[in-house]
Amino acid sequence: QNVPFFFAADGILEQARKGSVILGCGTMTPSFAKEIHAALAEQGLRFLDAPVSGGPEGAANGTLTIMVGGGKETFEASCEVMDTLGSRSVHLGGPGAGAAAKLVNQLLTASNALAASEALALARAMGIDSQDSLRTLLSTLETSWGNSTMLQRSGGIVAEALDGSKDPVEALAVISKAPLRNFAKDLDFVLAAADEAGLHLPTAVAARSVVSRAESADLGAMDWAYVTEMHKTDDLQQP
Repeated sequence: QNVPFFFAADGILEQARKGSVILGCGTMTPSFAKEIHAALAEQGLRFLDAPVSGGPEGAANGTLTIMVGGGKETFEASCEVMDTLGSRSVHLGGPGAGAAAKLVNQLLTASNALAASEALALARAMGIDSQDSLRTLLSTLETSWGNSTMLQRSGGIVAEALDGSKDPVEALAVISKAPLRNFAKDLDFVLAAADEAGLHLPTAVAARSVVSRAESADLGAMDWAYVTEMHKTDDLQQP
């Protein structure tokens, strides 16, 4: 949550023209989003918490989904701009609603990614450990209730690493466009929001622990697909 970006001497509050609409597309807590809404309104500015989903691929292809919180009229006045950023903009409610939706999305993404890593590790341990057999499994699971975008994404990356050209651990140890470290603050925000709401979220705690372990081992730049290698031992597998 980039407080200086908004409140520093040369931040948004000082630079934006009266009546401007500011889009906050980063991940933030709903409480912070509401704080920004109120602070900008006092200065004659309008704010939409408008985080996005779709990853690097969605950003490159212009297919992001934008989850928006704020005034309905402000949202409608900003749709033309948001249409240049993504393929779908959804008004979810008042201040903080977009931020809340993003945290739900990040919790689901991290949880599904962690579950997928365990499933893939188990599959390989039980003998589904060739490129063809893993791809067949992924195809079989496409219509399963257990399927997920993260399973297909991570599974595809792992299958590619099993082409026999190099050791799978080495093949998976590449810098990701959606690295584990990006989930550190997002999961911290999820857990902060849960704590504020009086909720205990074991899966979020587990996912945050995995990210912490990866960062401690200097593996924060790796992809969630690499986590399949982290289940082999109590210690992280080094690339």
